Amino acid sequence: MQITARSMALTIVLLFVGSLMAGFTTDYNGIEQENLEEEIVVQYPSQATSPGHVVFGQYISSDNCGHCSKQGGGSDAHHSIKQNHPDEYVYVTYMSRSFGDTDTAAAGNVAPYNWAWTASGAPDAYFGDRTDQRQSGANSAYTTYDQLFSSGGGMHSSVNDYGMT
Repeated sequence: MQITARSMALTIVLLFVGSLMAGFTTDYNGIEQENLEEEIVVQYPSQATSPGHVVFGQYISSDNCGHCSKQGGGSDAHHSIKQNHPDEYVYVTYMSRSFGDTDTAAAGNVAPYNWAWTASGAPDAYFGDRTDQRQSGANSAYTTYDQLFSSGGGMHSSVNDYGMT
């Protein structure tokens, strides 16, 4: 029994010392990390010019919308503006299951929100929280929403004077 207890104690001590030694040598035994270049998400950025103030956009998309997800299409066009003007463009995407029924609860049409947007058809974008600043459809040149953004997106030029605390 004494020999078994001694051998068990010795085994535990060796495991403890071995784990400490492994911890001390990990920097020397490490595999060299390979640094990858960042992948460019949008290859052809928008040509939008700065409106001089923040612009808010609301984008209606859907799971089965080909024009929303195609290269340079609706989603890419919003993202390219955001890349070029990160401090001046804020947009929200409402994602429905079908472009034929975009006013569903899955897309955000839940009480007490008042769904003022179209009930079908995607991609569809509204700017400045208004229904008259609208762009339906999408091209494949990443420029679908450039004109609305550059012209201010229906937002007053003094919008930067306001804030939330």
